[in-house]
Amino acid sequence: MISRMPRPRRLAALGLTAAALSGAGVAFAAPASAHTRLVSSTPADGASVAAPAQVTLTFSDEIRVAQVVVKDAGGAQVQDGAAARAGTTVTQKLKAAVPPGAYTVAYRVVGADGHPVTAESPSFVVAGGDAPPALSPAESTGQPSAADKPAAKDSGGPSWAWIIGGGVLGILIGVGIVVRAKRRHPVDAGGRADGDD
Repeated sequence: MISRMPRPRRLAALGLTAAALSGAGVAFAAPASAHTRLVSSTPADGASVAAPAQVTLTFSDEIRVAQVVVKDAGGAQVQDGAAARAGTTVTQKLKAAVPPGAYTVAYRVVGADGHPVTAESPSFVVAGGDAPPALSPAESTGQPSAADKPAAKDSGGPSWAWIIGGGVLGILIGVGIVVRAKRRHPVDAGGRADGDD
């Protein structure tokens, strides 16, 4: 005859297992939700510089794919060729003799996690030009202004609120199962549940 665990103990074990799995899910899902982000740029965001030969972007993760567009306030593009990648750094060469004015760097990169990240930042001014615009529309390309787009977006993934909320919900369900089991089958002083004769 196969010995079976009494029902209250089975429910308690099930509840504790659910709580442990929820906690483990929070611990392992949190690092996976962090996506590649821009750490620094040269020229720096808001900087006023002499005509730069290139724009350098440094990210939090190794970059697998990179596309960079550098455009002036009117939408004219001044990048020269494709962006070069080296680990966490992306370098975009610019055309010779970039005229004075305000410029915005737009990029789309794919980091080691495989999620694409797109943004229009940083902005800088080539000496002799105006202050950086508040992300004006690219009139020559007919694209909507960057103000109509989010500053940076990724392909999705769980946010911290969802991860924490899911973990708390799992723990509450586990505790609820344990409490319910104890109420339905109280244990007497001999360690036997009612009905386990």
